[in-house]
Amino acid sequence: MRRLLGGGAEASVWLCTDAVGNELAVKLYRHAPRYRIGFDSTKYRQHFTIDCAVQVYERGEDHGFHYEVMEYCRPGTLADLAGRHGDAVSDELAGRIVGRLAAAVRGVQGTPPRLVHGDIKPANILVRRESPLDLVLADFGLTVDLGQRSSLSNFGQGTTAYNAPELLRSKGPAADWWSVGMVLYTLLVGRAYFQRDDGTWMDDDLIEREHISREVSLEAIDRLAFPADRRKRWRLLLTGLLTRNPDDRWGAGQVAEWTAGRTPPVARPAVAQPAGPGQPPRPPVTFAVPGVGEFDDPTELGRAMAAHPTETARALAGRGAKKLITWLTDEVKTGVGYSDFRTHRNHWGPDEQATYFIAQLAPDESLSYRGCLLTTPADLRNLAHAADPATIDALLRAELIGAIADSSGRAKYRMIDATWHDLTARTTELADQRAIPMSDVIRIQIIRRALLLAAGDETMSSHYVRDVRERLGRPENTIARQTNWFAQLCTDAEL
Repeated sequence: MRRLLGGGAEASVWLCTDAVGNELAVKLYRHAPRYRIGFDSTKYRQHFTIDCAVQVYERGEDHGFHYEVMEYCRPGTLADLAGRHGDAVSDELAGRIVGRLAAAVRGVQGTPPRLVHGDIKPANILVRRESPLDLVLADFGLTVDLGQRSSLSNFGQGTTAYNAPELLRSKGPAADWWSVGMVLYTLLVGRAYFQRDDGTWMDDDLIEREHISREVSLEAIDRLAFPADRRKRWRLLLTGLLTRNPDDRWGAGQVAEWTAGRTPPVARPAVAQPAGPGQPPRPPVTFAVPGVGEFDDPTELGRAMAAHPTETARALAGRGAKKLITWLTDEVKTGVGYSDFRTHRNHWGPDEQATYFIAQLAPDESLSYRGCLLTTPADLRNLAHAADPATIDALLRAELIGAIADSSGRAKYRMIDATWHDLTARTTELADQRAIPMSDVIRIQIIRRALLLAAGDETMSSHYVRDVRERLGRPENTIARQTNWFAQLCTDAEL
């Protein structure tokens, strides 16, 4: 080993030289890595080609140390390249970066996209050569294989400052293209969007609240020292990539059109502008909830909906939710994208839609779902205990808890929802591996326990683990230890 190239919480990377003098990068993991795509598999060879990914020559384990031997990219990372150009890169260099980075992402994802990198940021983009520019993606620890699905729920999250808004809930190909937009913003402006002028970063909770409450501002792009037509082109690209609704976000096709000089359409909503001086006020446009009233103010509508959830659900059935979205975005012009609704609209029913819109329009009001309170984490724990099986199962499938997060009392709801799904999925996976019978009753118990842990605190989690260990160790379970899966549970619990 010659010197440390970099490192983080999971691993460190060292510059090494082999027996004949070739320079290599060796990644040493602090814990056993979990690879989701086999190193010797056909899929690995198809997606991680030399054109788009850093080449890994060997993976293995030696004396308890897990390692990867990789090619060494002497110019460093894209962050290093930007630093050599004064942090903010030129219009010409940024244009070359777009083409190479888009090609790398498209190559790793495949056509149609089946893999998601999940952690694209300047530090995970390596510069193999500066002239002509050659970029490759690195660090595939969070990469997932979608198979025939459009997205997967609750795999590990990457770097919050570059994450797409939906990534706490699910991971799909569109998330990588949001990250590309954030990388380009960083290169053009000279600092990341969530990075302060002094170089410090906003904390993750604040970033998540920003994602929930507003669109990414592109005012800094308008102040670039580029010709006006070039600023306009860069704003178009970032608007398309940083669209919060993943269904409307630009991907490989639109970026290719942009690099060819064309102007693909964007779907990101415009922020409402106040009326100018001397302009007459706009006549009120109303939205009616049968049996409740007619409203021209979204907040007042939200409060009325919170007081009448049953009537609200009826009003949103059929085409009601679509009418409400049209009223909010096209007539009232709230300036909000309602990306969670657009993501889930095909499998949310009126109950889920009612809870979601109440949370959006009147975030300070009490929230309920099928008669169960959702306002605080304590309500979620009560729901885990008391809700009927159909309700708690529907809540899990709807991914609704994350969608009603806000910047105050429900700031942690996205993480709670992600943890709930992850605990449920991992427990079910372990049961399958150990051939443990999984009846509907047991599955609901798993869902309840997982929500209790996700919505609790460390004290509750520790108490639960101690309780499980105590029950596993009772004398009456001696005979049960003759069952393989039960004996394995006892071993895992160190009993």
